[in-house]
Amino acid sequence: MRHFKNLLLTLFICSSFCAAVAEAQRTFPQRRMIAPTERDRELTALSAEDRAKFAAFLELPHTGFVRLHDAALCEEKSIIVSATEPCPYNILGKATSYSFRKEIYRTAFYSDIKFKNSNLQIVGVNMLGFLTNLGDVELDKISLQSDGIKEMVEFQPSVEIPEVKRQLNIVRKGFKVGNYYYRTWLPVKENNTYALRCIAYQSKIYQKINNFKVDVLDIDKRVDITVVFRVIRTHDDGSVSILWKELSRKDAPKLMTDEEKISKK
Repeated sequence: MRHFKNLLLTLFICSSFCAAVAEAQRTFPQRRMIAPTERDRELTALSAEDRAKFAAFLELPHTGFVRLHDAALCEEKSIIVSATEPCPYNILGKATSYSFRKEIYRTAFYSDIKFKNSNLQIVGVNMLGFLTNLGDVELDKISLQSDGIKEMVEFQPSVEIPEVKRQLNIVRKGFKVGNYYYRTWLPVKENNTYALRCIAYQSKIYQKINNFKVDVLDIDKRVDITVVFRVIRTHDDGSVSILWKELSRKDAPKLMTDEEKISKK
């Protein structure tokens, strides 16, 4: 176990800070959002069959569902509605990215996960996260002590930015421990269950908005969350329906600035 913990400390850092900001800037639609239309609601709903099948599960605490659209099929930067585009136009991020921390669709900047090119990928700014595929396992059979997840829970995240950046390139390549493969993105497989841990570091990012200096992370929930989710259906339009269950939520650590690091010496 000690060897595995050391391996985690060396490899389990993911989600590029600069890349996350750039991704968010590319996907922020420069337009006023309006209320979702009937079409938007249809494109983000469970099928009637799945709604009936999983009704009991969705009554349980800390559970939910989300339907994600493939960002590769959406014109993310377009401000013009296209009749051929399969994605819901009036949903944040066009329903391609989701925050388990807030349980809503969000732009990639504030999300935990994104669906693109038939892959699930960790996104979000100042985020450390990783995924693994648990296989064809029912959600109600999984706990924090399950194989593939207990290792995630034991991981102690670093707080020093230089270390995070150095280890990022390693973890993106992925690695295997026992029967489980860990990395920042994984291909979507129907009827497979995934585990995710996202640590949204407490930090500040200032931007100038209307001549005011604003911390854009002030509206976000910066927590450390562990979630399992199952892909229950792939739709004809390329979107996927996902059931999820939250296993753990706690305060996230604070990123240490250079000044704070020096003051502790």
